[in-house]
Amino acid sequence: MLNNSIQQKINELFDSTPENIGVGYGKKITNGEYTGEIGIVFHVKEKLPLDQIPADQVLPTTVDIEGTTYKTDVIEVG
Repeated sequence: MLNNSIQQKINELFDSTPENIGVGYGKKITNGEYTGEIGIVFHVKEKLPLDQIPADQVLPTTVDIEGTTYKTDVIEVG
């Protein structure tokens, strides 16, 4: 459930991520299938291998919100 703390964290992440990256709250997708797990979702124009992303632009794999750790997902939206 999206509450004020989660929305505030999404806004903070949006403000601190590189340009043209969307941030939301939703279900994780692995290998094209929804996992049923809820997390923080980053929407990128192009998903790149980790070794091709500058260190200061690597997105977090988890986000802590009020003591709860949420996994993140990166989705290519074109």
